[in-house]
Amino acid sequence: MIALPVGRIRIRPGGGTGGHNGLESIIMQFGTEEIPRLRIGIGAAPAEGSVDYVLGRFFEEEQPLVKSAVDRGVEAIKCAVDNGVVSAMNTVNQIQEP
Repeated sequence: MIALPVGRIRIRPGGGTGGHNGLESIIMQFGTEEIPRLRIGIGAAPAEGSVDYVLGRFFEEEQPLVKSAVDRGVEAIKCAVDNGVVSAMNTVNQIQEP
């Protein structure tokens, strides 16, 4: 899986778990991988210590990027609810400056 740069967001209409146990549990409950998802980029994890990286805190200089991504993610979810996932994907998945 390709890591998203810090602050980038992406919507997909479905897909696999990407090794995420929580998502695996949701897919098992619903019986389908066709569950829309919103990803917020945290950057590429190092080969060693990736769990600590993923669960760690953002650097202070990254925090404005993350806040902006969360705000844009909320708007993306609203767009998906109001106009459908494909419309939200067409808006959000373009190359964006966080």
